[in-house]
Amino acid sequence: MTASISKDDQVQKLRKLFASSDIPNDAKAWDQAWIDSTTPWDSNRPQPALVELLSGGHDADVKVEDLNGNLVPVSKVIPRGSGTAVVPGCGRGYDARVFAERGLTSYGVDISSNAVAAADQWLRNQNLDSDIGSNVNFVEADFFTLGTDKSAAKALAKPAQAVLAYDYTFLCAIPPSLRTAWAETYTRLLAKDAILISLVFPIHGNRPGGPPFSLSPDLVRELLGSQTTAQGNPAWQELAELKPKGPETRPDVERIMVWRRV
Repeated sequence: MTASISKDDQVQKLRKLFASSDIPNDAKAWDQAWIDSTTPWDSNRPQPALVELLSGGHDADVKVEDLNGNLVPVSKVIPRGSGTAVVPGCGRGYDARVFAERGLTSYGVDISSNAVAAADQWLRNQNLDSDIGSNVNFVEADFFTLGTDKSAAKALAKPAQAVLAYDYTFLCAIPPSLRTAWAETYTRLLAKDAILISLVFPIHGNRPGGPPFSLSPDLVRELLGSQTTAQGNPAWQELAELKPKGPETRPDVERIMVWRRV
């Protein structure tokens, strides 16, 4: 069975699916990946590097500016309590639950109907308290339409409405031709002072091909650094680049970056 093969073999199967399609980020190819259980990104849990950030694992070493210009531990700038969080390419939605547990209304977005069905099934199996479960939403939608009236996710059809977004195995999943649109979409969707957490993975130098396509912190800086406000000023402020250090993180091939929409 596909589920029993190694992750490397699953990656090769995934690449063959997309090699046979002429459509960038083909929803049908992602659907087929879920049908075949070709899901090498699915770790059955929130990413340890994200949990480490949110739980204060970097706070002793990294201070960043809050909205008043004061230096505070890096985890303190991550929104909690209210507002909308968005997780594109959410898969089964483990991370969407994490943000709901912080009190946010969390939306896991995926272009694959099979991914959304898997996420909904996973959520039903969690037996969450109603106040948390009601804050987790999974929607089938094209990320690149979010913040516009073309969005299939009507709750995410207005610009500047999210206070938090988390990008992991999404930027690396889309073809390079869509990277500028990736930055434009986050710039449109996130409100002023909102936070974007980018878990940059996999960092494998110039390894050719994908998905997953190889990434780097400098690539993310280039993409977000190209975005400007209506006044022509930089749209993003980089707050931190963090090397994960806790158990089960992957410090050789991943970094956490924290950005503020300005």
